[in-house]
Amino acid sequence: MKMAAHTPDQLKRASRHVYYEVQMLVDTANALQVRTIDKLTENALLESFGVHARALLDFLERTQSTQDDVYAALYFQPPAVWTQPTFSAVLNPVREDVNKQFAHITFTRLNYDPPHEKQWAVGPIASAICALIEAHFCSKVDPALLDERWKGGCPTPMRDGTGKTVATGIRAELASSTDARFSTTAVLTVTTSKDEPPKA
Repeated sequence: MKMAAHTPDQLKRASRHVYYEVQMLVDTANALQVRTIDKLTENALLESFGVHARALLDFLERTQSTQDDVYAALYFQPPAVWTQPTFSAVLNPVREDVNKQFAHITFTRLNYDPPHEKQWAVGPIASAICALIEAHFCSKVDPALLDERWKGGCPTPMRDGTGKTVATGIRAELASSTDARFSTTAVLTVTTSKDEPPKA
């Protein structure tokens, strides 16, 4: 299928929205480190994180679309020069998890009713996606096709002085691994109390 032609101006303007998705991925990952926020806010942040992660995975993987979706391959002409990334193990289940846990009401959610909880590797996911955006998009695309927001490079998850990812997420604990990409996990809080709405 032949890819639709887009003007340089359209691609440049669209890149601003790509940057927004990356920035929101990073911002929500960083915000999830705050352990004093209420459960409703925690859940909302995690759901937002998941939606932005899914959008960026689609952006990186698609090579054609019958819709008006923006994807990385559109920025490379001829399309053959585009190098499609290979997703790591931490990224492979993200899209289905977001679909099953957030975007649709599914029976899969029953698997994570209390006391079982779905583990979300917020730090590893954010770090892995940002690394792919940097390696396969913003470092290789013609700068003339990028909005000025990209001049500072791709946003990355906040790190502390030790180099570890400090976005810890919901009820998260830093793992013992010294690899910053694998230092964060999070769980989606499910509550049925009268004071807080139930969340699947």
